[in-house]
Amino acid sequence: MEGTFPAGDTMRTTIFAFIIGYALSRRFPRGCYLLWIYPAVVSISRLYLLQEYPLTIIAGVVFGIIIANIVSRKLKIELIFDRSKT
Repeated sequence: MEGTFPAGDTMRTTIFAFIIGYALSRRFPRGCYLLWIYPAVVSISRLYLLQEYPLTIIAGVVFGIIIANIVSRKLKIELIFDRSKT
């Protein structure tokens, strides 16, 4: 297996789902959760193809959520999406 720790693909898709899901949460309150299918499918496919270990997938999800949370706070994403609403 030639994987990384944490799983980079899982981390990137989790960050994507976190930020885009937040952006869509105001307009589509229930639909934004469907976006989380994307990182789940990527993670499951990486496990199925034996590209990553389960621990690296879990670490990728955790680090992805932490990084997305820090970046969204630093960039004040809630203000950006509140301004675009008006």
